[in-house]
Amino acid sequence: TETGLFGAAEPDHLRPMLWRELRYEDDAGHPAGTPRKAEPLRFDEDLLKYFQALGRARGAQPALRRGTTQTVLADEARRVYAFARVLGDDRVVAAFNLTEKEQPLEVAFAAKQARDLISGRKLRGRDGKITLALLPFSAALVAADAPRAQ
Repeated sequence: TETGLFGAAEPDHLRPMLWRELRYEDDAGHPAGTPRKAEPLRFDEDLLKYFQALGRARGAQPALRRGTTQTVLADEARRVYAFARVLGDDRVVAAFNLTEKEQPLEVAFAAKQARDLISGRKLRGRDGKITLALLPFSAALVAADAPRAQ
């Protein structure tokens, strides 16, 4: 429920949570008391949706709650990282791009059909791998997507 809290070190950390129902004046304050350009303050609907998607994913995937963790990719030069949470036959891969450019990523994933639990995007497995195109400063949370009954 604390989506989008902002503020840095003391005294900036005492800023309020922004609520959807309220309207705020633009923020021109600086923790050191120096002037700065005013920024609009508003509730961040996109950030709320993102946190809700993460919560739904955690609730739907037991591996995210109780699974073991395995690093599947760590490329410091490209600033990308991926790990899997595994519980029995369930496997969820979390992949992160820490750069300002889109990064292609290939990670081991046996399922032929998968879904990014954050974006809802469908993915196809091929030769035991999944290929992702991670946007700048983004993440994907990939789980097997069961085929629908005809």
